[in-house]
Amino acid sequence: MNIYRIYTEKKDPEWIAGQVAMFFDAFTILEGTGYWKGTREDCLIIELIVSADRWVDVELVAERIRKGNKQEAVLVTDQPITTELIEAAPDIHDATGQGRC
Repeated sequence: MNIYRIYTEKKDPEWIAGQVAMFFDAFTILEGTGYWKGTREDCLIIELIVSADRWVDVELVAERIRKGNKQEAVLVTDQPITTELIEAAPDIHDATGQGRC
């Protein structure tokens, strides 16, 4: 698994979320403050935790966002990570109907 981050100017968060959602069913969007060529700007950081073979989709989404925001560039980072999804365990009952761990 890899974590990809797309850094872009905060122009239309709902539109950006829609662009990402067309390719990925799970992602996080964080708000921040960035600097580009010495100028402060509000930014969005889109985090995607997906397999490395999804790079083409990440790059496509980044390009769509760049064009839609009319930006000179957006930054994409890529880092291999180890993940573990912690999910709720199903209820297990013994013969008495009492739950147990």
